[in-house]
Amino acid sequence: MSNIGEVKVSYVFHGSVKDRPIITSSYDVYKIAMMVLDQETVGMQEQFLAIYMNRAHRVIGAKVHFVGGVSSVIVDVKVIAATAVSLMASSVIVCHNHPSGSLQPSPQDIAITDKLKNALRYLDIQLLDHMIVTPEMDWLSFVERGLL
Repeated sequence: MSNIGEVKVSYVFHGSVKDRPIITSSYDVYKIAMMVLDQETVGMQEQFLAIYMNRAHRVIGAKVHFVGGVSSVIVDVKVIAATAVSLMASSVIVCHNHPSGSLQPSPQDIAITDKLKNALRYLDIQLLDHMIVTPEMDWLSFVERGLL
């Protein structure tokens, strides 16, 4: 049996559940994104992060899963879904930056949002929003724009 890989799922949170931030607006998402994104490269490379929440929309955790180039990033839906399941998350918000400063969603941005929404739905996990942020401290919420 020495040739079988060991599976470990771990999550470490220090503190109380009541001390976790609650997401109530796109500005809350923006603040978390700016804490998690690498500020040294936010104006140079696209980064794609996910924020995982419990049923009360309290943040369980946030992670930059993918880093791309100046105008695109490849997103693997399985990674986000697997992380959400591992954390027993009830909902997810995804966010990525546009180094160009444009808030216009690309066709690829819209396509990955639909793909994520459909994949997570089968796991009873809700995709609450997809946000685009810029180095100029602007953001676009897909929900607020009626895109999700």
